[in-house]
Amino acid sequence: MTKVSLGEYLSIGHSSAENTADDTDDNDATMPDSTSQTVKPPPPPLPHHSLIESTLELTALTDVGPTSLAAAIRTVPENFCIHSMHCYFVLAGDWTIPVIYTVELVRDGRSFATRTVQARQKGRCIFTTTCSFQRPSEGLGLEAQEPLPDDLPPPENCNDGEEVARRMVQDGRMTEEGFAAWKKTKAKDPFERRLVGIHNNNNPNPTTKRIRSWVRAKGTISAPRGAAPHLEALAYVSDSWFLGTLLRAHKAARVGMMVSLDHTIYFHSPFRADEWMFLESDTPWAGDQRGLVHQRICGKDGRLIATCFQEGLVRVIDLKGEEEAEADVAGNSGSNRGEGGARKESKL
Repeated sequence: MTKVSLGEYLSIGHSSAENTADDTDDNDATMPDSTSQTVKPPPPPLPHHSLIESTLELTALTDVGPTSLAAAIRTVPENFCIHSMHCYFVLAGDWTIPVIYTVELVRDGRSFATRTVQARQKGRCIFTTTCSFQRPSEGLGLEAQEPLPDDLPPPENCNDGEEVARRMVQDGRMTEEGFAAWKKTKAKDPFERRLVGIHNNNNPNPTTKRIRSWVRAKGTISAPRGAAPHLEALAYVSDSWFLGTLLRAHKAARVGMMVSLDHTIYFHSPFRADEWMFLESDTPWAGDQRGLVHQRICGKDGRLIATCFQEGLVRVIDLKGEEEAEADVAGNSGSNRGEGGARKESKL
């Protein structure tokens, strides 16, 4: 079985290295020492590229998923397309040192190819994902998907959260400094967003609620529809505010810590990440200090682009009164934190 070590994106300095089947030593022993790598400097912004393309060139340690996907895509034939990736956040990472991505070529078949990617620091695995690729199929097949909501407003008719944030300042629930910091973070976000709202927000059953929004990458991504940069951009945005679905649905809970445990994406059809995409999230289950969230991502034309699942550790401090909970949900629906005051921690 062949393994390819990629010192790309967050680090450079080692070219691809192959370990033959005769190499039976522990992987940590053969892994290049991350201290010998050279950290790749941030690329200058390119006016003819989307901001997300520059962002993915030096992805933050909290977002190793898109970078791992990029590493896996580089090892499969061009006519194979990603159809699923299953990720696990294993250990806390250190943003001050490079990450080495190791791609294992698990299987190369006529119709499917499988890759396992490990993100490593100091010889330890901090993140792992298994990606499955499929060659485009021919012939008859089943086709079905859930349509868009009938009452869904277009993104042009939805607010970007600033109106809500300003109202929070007026109500004394956000300081002027906090608003300025929110604006600064929003300006750096490689995606622009429009908030639709929470369907069934007043229903006491949190599993019936649907958190809805529109999102698209700022600028124009230089690659054609369905190419790797669009896939990586979707992997990046699919984790934004996703676990916060729990806080918006369980609005009477005050959470002290949220940690992403795993993340799964099923890719369904080609798309452009710089065109408006509809995101709808819900939470079908919570228990044992964990919560499960589900998300569907559709194109503006209604095509289902991707389906995502994520599970996280959720530690509740106490339960709030209904009036206080309503205020928190209204405020955080437009804020960048989006976690109902929770301290969201990622193992990365």
